[in-house]
Amino acid sequence: MERWMETPLTLAATLGLDELVIRILQKHPAAATYRGKEGKNLLHIAVENRQEMIVNILDWIGDEDPRLPLRLKSAKDDNGNTILHLAAMCNNQPSSPLQMSQEFKWFDQVKNILPKDLVNHRNKDGKTAKEVFTENHAKMVEDAKTQLTNTASTCCSALVTAVTFAAGFSIANDNDKKEKNADHRTRVVLKIFSHTYMFGLSCTAVALVQFMALLMASYKEEDFRRSLPTQYKVALATLFTAMVAMVLAFACNTYIGLYNELNPNWRNYLYLAIEVLIVPVVCLVVMRCGGVKCRVKKI
Repeated sequence: MERWMETPLTLAATLGLDELVIRILQKHPAAATYRGKEGKNLLHIAVENRQEMIVNILDWIGDEDPRLPLRLKSAKDDNGNTILHLAAMCNNQPSSPLQMSQEFKWFDQVKNILPKDLVNHRNKDGKTAKEVFTENHAKMVEDAKTQLTNTASTCCSALVTAVTFAAGFSIANDNDKKEKNADHRTRVVLKIFSHTYMFGLSCTAVALVQFMALLMASYKEEDFRRSLPTQYKVALATLFTAMVAMVLAFACNTYIGLYNELNPNWRNYLYLAIEVLIVPVVCLVVMRCGGVKCRVKKI
């Protein structure tokens, strides 16, 4: 029943209908100051529901009344909460290792539009917005810590390093002979192998160091602002790059060790491409078909 007592403007802000909000405010800008449930104005509702576009609209609105944006930003609800207190509330989305970074970004975005003298304002419970943020995100911090440490501990960086070393040692003994007797095509493959091997090895070393850093991190709340997300992204990116380099190095190694001994022709290249791609393609097809079947059963 309370929902139907709300105005169209507050409902539009709750649902993220930014075009409707703009049209209503163009006709009646003062409607933004209407206080609904718990004494929240339009900006409170937009921040509470994380409607970034509407928050930006209300940040610069005020052609007819320049004081309107300041009145919206400095207003407090019936519980003494500013818009920063509402931004500090957890959005109850499924947590991920990078979710805390998004939470900090949203909190800082709202903090930038709040008047400076209200940043440390305390609500009726005697808490600042920062204290509310810490209290509401404690569980998310613990979940993110568990996910990051589990990912780092089960990472296969060390395995990728061992496999890359094995790929290099398998042709190291007769590499000189191959270079002397090889044709131009084989020499190119040898160069590609040597470069991808070293590049993959360096990327693997970086990924391994980054994952070890994640295991040894202190996991303080502020670390999730920039430090931990950056390390996590770098570790995943370098690990993925190392795996691609490893596959390319193995393909070159296979060509040098097996197909180069045969008469080089297009069939050998075709066989090599099929053998390299057959397993990934089959896995993707099986996973795709399995996903389609699951969706059909749900329907």
